[in-house]
Amino acid sequence: MKIIDLLEKLLDDDTNIEIQNEINNLEIKNLEEILMNLNHYFSDSDIRAKDKNYKLFQNEELKKLIRYLKSNDIKRANEISFLQKS
Repeated sequence: MKIIDLLEKLLDDDTNIEIQNEINNLEIKNLEEILMNLNHYFSDSDIRAKDKNYKLFQNEELKKLIRYLKSNDIKRANEISFLQKS
């Protein structure tokens, strides 16, 4: 699944606008909520740059999201908001 590859790249470079744009341009059925929640992650790059604990929290949530998508657990993937621990 292309989104998984892009999310894994995002873990390495969380401020990469090109990756963010590519994710936002994906049209994937049943993943609309996930894409909306990812916008919280995208918009918090400045906070992650200043607060290592917040960066750790959000990146752990991103890893969970990748894991749920790999296992096709869309319900649990949709629960990741990047605003609180899922």
